[in-house]
Amino acid sequence: MANNNDNIKVLVCDDHSIFRAGLIGVLRTEPGIEVIGEARDGFDGIEKTMELKPDVVIMDVLMPECDGLQALNTILTRRPETKVLMLTISMTDDHLLQSLRLGAQGYLSKGADIDEVVGAVKAVAAGNAMFSPNIAIKLAEQFRYPERGSKPTPKMSKREAEVLKLLGQGLGNLEIANAISIKESTVRSYLRRLARKLNLKTRAEVAIYAESHQDMTIETL
Repeated sequence: MANNNDNIKVLVCDDHSIFRAGLIGVLRTEPGIEVIGEARDGFDGIEKTMELKPDVVIMDVLMPECDGLQALNTILTRRPETKVLMLTISMTDDHLLQSLRLGAQGYLSKGADIDEVVGAVKAVAAGNAMFSPNIAIKLAEQFRYPERGSKPTPKMSKREAEVLKLLGQGLGNLEIANAISIKESTVRSYLRRLARKLNLKTRAEVAIYAESHQDMTIETL
């Protein structure tokens, strides 16, 4: 995740130079975070990611030429270990869901305060999902009220159900591992299985599903 001195390496990609400079200036005062570069649009963001290999890319959605969604897709195709945090003024359901399904680890409004942004950077760098509260509610509604005709919740093993429950409570992978006395790598394996069973693609989607179904009775195998 981080470089040799444990700092989280961050690339900021936004077409608004004043906002970009301001965000970079603030992030550089935060202990544990190292801004290693900036990009002015999606194409530049892709190129800088391949060159600089950041741990986290902070990405706007609405940019000319190559927007944040295109850049997100290309970055995670070429370098899937990169964590991408969307930071944008766009709160449309379409952009939210596309970002999530393309693999974004987080989605924040540009109206978020700096503590929220810093917390999100650290969370996604650790492999956890992070969304503004209002965004999390929106996404949870998508999973709580699925389209008519969707498949019922699949049967799960007892351990899979435990992992899903803890994930829904907001625990990270290491916290889940410690809670049920298994390895963190085993937690990741369970999350991949859960994603397949639930017909989801990313950990973030599984986390939102888990949060919105905490009161659900799961039939175990």
